[in-house]
Amino acid sequence: MNAADSLYINRLRGASILRVVLGHLGLGWIFLPYSSYIGIFLSILFFCSGYVFFHLFSRSHNIKAYLFRRVLGIIVPFYLVYIIALIISVFWTGQQPNINLYKMFQIIIVAPDLKDMPYPLGQIWYLRVLILCALISPVFFLAAKNNKYILLSPVLLASIFAGIQTDFKFHRLFFYFGHNLLQEILYGAYFFIGSFVYNTNWRKNKLVIFILILLCLSIAITAFNVWDLDAHLSRSAYAPNLLYFPLGIVGILLVLLLVDQFEWCLKRITYLAKLLDFCSVHSYGIYLNHSFFIIFYEHVFGLKGVMGNPLLALVKIVLVVTSSLIFAIPITYLSKRCLKLIRGDRQKSMVGNEG
Repeated sequence: MNAADSLYINRLRGASILRVVLGHLGLGWIFLPYSSYIGIFLSILFFCSGYVFFHLFSRSHNIKAYLFRRVLGIIVPFYLVYIIALIISVFWTGQQPNINLYKMFQIIIVAPDLKDMPYPLGQIWYLRVLILCALISPVFFLAAKNNKYILLSPVLLASIFAGIQTDFKFHRLFFYFGHNLLQEILYGAYFFIGSFVYNTNWRKNKLVIFILILLCLSIAITAFNVWDLDAHLSRSAYAPNLLYFPLGIVGILLVLLLVDQFEWCLKRITYLAKLLDFCSVHSYGIYLNHSFFIIFYEHVFGLKGVMGNPLLALVKIVLVVTSSLIFAIPITYLSKRCLKLIRGDRQKSMVGNEG
């Protein structure tokens, strides 16, 4: 991965995290149903992870080391934020958490029930998608050495499932221990698109990208008209269908097609580039803590239902975004320290076994 691609992918990830925060603050609800289509760019989060994960896999000593680092890198920030939030909740409310063995199991597999969370952490489904992708990715990454198009097989499977979901709502068959496996399979397909693009000269294939955009748009428009689907896109996000899934691919392809224009802008708006760089470095922390600050400012300062008041809405956005960015720094630091300690103990254990 060359320096230019690395920088662009990281800034895309930073922009995607900001989009998630702004989306949860009401960006996707200001002019419905049209504003809901900002959701087509959610797929970029998974795309960037797939792009980077393939690069990291190619540099790993072995599969075991890759899995150890990637899975721990995903779950440690969640455990850290969850424990800190739980401690704060106990001190704040004075109530002891009601945690039994089953609830503990749900926390371990990153699928706690919403009512058992210290604050609403509904967005952790993103981590569950990444965990699944990290666990199965070595199979596809190894096969891709002989044929890179193997990386598109999850996209084919996801397209079939999206087609079935469009006509027959079968997503309820995929619920296991708090995991929505259909959601994880379909969003995981965006991850493997990232891995595939990593193995292509995508900057010089603009015509192919443009043709694929037209194809995906055609599929989405056809599905919308044939099945008379809901124009409110976010209502399809939980169980993507043939409207939502191809539009997610369009979101990915658009940022690839317009790479030159985006890079031109970021070279001239340096403060925005620095903001995206920061958000990329602290992406997990921002992703995990922003909903806490939304709830905090709504309940403590009364900034709830302020979309009709532009000034208060702007104040809420600034407060939540600023707080999320600031408090993401210690989350990143502590997560790295925990990972370093775990890796250190593992290395000592390996040396001891060899001895």
